[in-house]
Amino acid sequence: YDSSRGNKILNAVKQGKGIVMHIPGHYVAVGPNEKCSSNQVYLYNVGKKTDNGCYTPEELFKKTYNYRDRCTGNGKTKNNCGWKAAFAYNGK
Repeated sequence: YDSSRGNKILNAVKQGKGIVMHIPGHYVAVGPNEKCSSNQVYLYNVGKKTDNGCYTPEELFKKTYNYRDRCTGNGKTKNNCGWKAAFAYNGK
C-alpha cells in the first residue's frame, strides 16, 4: 500500500469525483457517498456486491489487492495483484 496514492484517491473523491479502478481481470468504481466518513470512499463492486461499502484507502487496497486470489496460488505472481490504474472523472 502506498499512502500517497491512497491520499490522491481520497482527495479526488472529496472533490466529488468518481474513480474507475483497474484490478487485474476486473474493474471497480470508487466515489463519494453520504454514508462514509471524511477519511473514507465508497466501493461500488458489481462483481462482488457484498464488498460494497465505506473504506479508508488502505482498507480499500487490502480488500481489492488479491481480488479472486489472482496473486496467490497456481503459480501466479505479485505482478498480477493490486491496483494497476485509476481514472478519475468529474461527472460533468
